[in-house]
Amino acid sequence: RGWGLGLSLAKRIINDYHDGKIKVVSSEINKGTTFQIALNKL
Repeated sequence: RGWGLGLSLAKRIINDYHDGKIKVVSSEINKGTTFQIALNKL
């Protein structure tokens, strides 16, 4: 187990440095979570 900082850090990098968005698509106990990341095309 980690410190629980990975998602917070990913959100900051995606939002602040890449002007993108991250959102939860689905989440199931004992199965995992799927995220969608959208970045602007250069």
